[in-house]
Amino acid sequence: MGWLLGTQNARHPMWLLIITNVVNIALDVLFVIGFGWKVQGAAAASVLAEYSGLMLGLWFVSRQWLAAALPSVREKIGSVRNGMGRLLRLNRDIFLRSLCLQLSFTFMTFQGATLGDDVVAANAVLMSFLMLVSYAMDGFAYAMEAMVGKAIGARNREALGRSLIGTTFWSLIISLAIMVAFAGFGRDIIGLISNIPAVQAEAAKYLPWLSAVPLVAMWCFLLDGIFIGATRGREMRNSMFVAICVFFAVWWGLSAYGNHALWAAMLAFMGMRGLGLAVIFAYQWHKDIFLEAASANN
Repeated sequence: MGWLLGTQNARHPMWLLIITNVVNIALDVLFVIGFGWKVQGAAAASVLAEYSGLMLGLWFVSRQWLAAALPSVREKIGSVRNGMGRLLRLNRDIFLRSLCLQLSFTFMTFQGATLGDDVVAANAVLMSFLMLVSYAMDGFAYAMEAMVGKAIGARNREALGRSLIGTTFWSLIISLAIMVAFAGFGRDIIGLISNIPAVQAEAAKYLPWLSAVPLVAMWCFLLDGIFIGATRGREMRNSMFVAICVFFAVWWGLSAYGNHALWAAMLAFMGMRGLGLAVIFAYQWHKDIFLEAASANN
């Protein structure tokens, strides 16, 4: 999927996910209900579905590889070896960045549990709101990664600028729409997720924080896409280190406010992620060194 998305092919990854999940569902029904294999049947269905997805993905890649008349795998081995160190460093930086991201969500769950059953249940419901924002913004981030990588490879500042403007515009439109939906229909969405009155009432207390998330989080996703497309893992890692420190500082400073402190910390965390990368990008863009620095990193 990563290779296909990197070539700006979003259709094949979509079909790959759809077909893999359909195969998984069909095999679950056959093995669990039809054959009565229970847990073992579900496990076998998942394994077979994943391998079917692998085979389909390889077929998609081979078709696109041949259609584009790309060099053979044997011819690419040498360049892959030469770039392995850079790839491992990039993977290290993205791993550390992702570790900090998971730390923030894990802490939300852990600390929420200390505030009572209703709070931890409400936070679980509200995390579904965050996942919705993530799904909506991920598409723009993937598009940005591919377009930035292409523009950097061509050393085309104008193409990069057009990609930034277009993607930012549509991300902003979608973010505002989600923000309005959360503000206007947040209680209804909560009711679809949980039918427990106490949990619904608790979750509704924190809707103002969730309503602000889409507009703040969109910058995280967009800038992540820019820096991943430019293979600038170090900047992402360092900005995430600063953001996680801000997360804990805000939580500690507002801890007397209970769960509100957690959501304030999460919003500050997202804001700092976007702000840190925005400052780095704005500086390098203004100095006209972003393409040069990214190309040197490649």
